[in-house]
Amino acid sequence: MKDYKISKRYAKALLRLCIAEKKISTARSDLKNFIEVTNQQRGLFLWIADEEVTRQKRRALVSDLAGALNMDQLVVKFLDVLIEKDRMRYIKSIEHSFNELADEVEGIVKTRVVVADKGSGKDVADEIGKIFSSLLKKQINVIIEEDSSMIGGARIYSHNRVWDLSISRTLSDMKESLCQ
Repeated sequence: MKDYKISKRYAKALLRLCIAEKKISTARSDLKNFIEVTNQQRGLFLWIADEEVTRQKRRALVSDLAGALNMDQLVVKFLDVLIEKDRMRYIKSIEHSFNELADEVEGIVKTRVVVADKGSGKDVADEIGKIFSSLLKKQINVIIEEDSSMIGGARIYSHNRVWDLSISRTLSDMKESLCQ
């Protein structure tokens, strides 16, 4: 719980800075790239987050990495603060919280669509995205997932709600109504 609060606090601070300078999308991509690179190089993230390594060495490495990735100075300064406060180990959860908060600010709603076959699910997901977008008057980010245990249909997860439109659910409802 403590980790979540710390991550949320830093994410909110970064978001306020990004809103002021109109750099939300820049920060999103810079954080994503930074995390991807540090994850690819085994031990790099652990070294950057290691409080036993001097802050000066960690700053130098992050600065070099930021230069190579052509990162915005706002994000570089934010990473520097994380190093200074020994909070770099929270960067992944900070990025996650930042993206959630940025989605709220930008009016983006994530909708997860689970289908039996990903190939046919693309058309369904596009249609669901259009419907939700017109209903909610917001931009919808549709994520398609495949569930091989489904016979057909779809399950939609959005706004902390679930719409089960699967064939197995429909059959279950029919069975229930026939048994009454």
